[in-house]
Amino acid sequence: MEVIDLSQPISEDTPVAPAAPNPRISYVLKTPKDIANLELLKFTTHTGTHVDAPRHFLHKGKAIDEIPLDKFIGRYTAVNLYNKKADEPITGRDLAKHDSDIKPGHIVLLCTGWGAKRANTKKWIHSSPYLDESGAKWLAKKRIKGVGVDHITICTTREEIDIRVHLILLR
Repeated sequence: MEVIDLSQPISEDTPVAPAAPNPRISYVLKTPKDIANLELLKFTTHTGTHVDAPRHFLHKGKAIDEIPLDKFIGRYTAVNLYNKKADEPITGRDLAKHDSDIKPGHIVLLCTGWGAKRANTKKWIHSSPYLDESGAKWLAKKRIKGVGVDHITICTTREEIDIRVHLILLR
């Protein structure tokens, strides 16, 4: 089985969503003074690579620890969206071009190229390509297993988070 690691490194400079505090990392113990290295990490659950569990937006939705691990493993389709520019939506029409590749039960990875530009800057955080409502509805109709993107969120962070996209997918 091929395993693809989607982990992003976490440091005090890791880009975070506008409402989230920056990560903090400190040492409790540090060699050679101490017998071992022991770090204290302080960050939100939406720092770096993360999963939005239904409870993130749905009061009675499942929490991350209530979802079986096999829900996060499976076949995937990487959708090339490198043509998307800053602040441009990823629409149902964009995704329909990949209809024959995206199968029910697949994990869909929206590859915008924005991950390679990763930076703790206002432009990177607030101006990425983003999934719009039509794109979320198209994916939900395909009955996919999950969706990922090479950014901190699937929707826009230009102003307030548009939870409609999350709600369509999490329901």
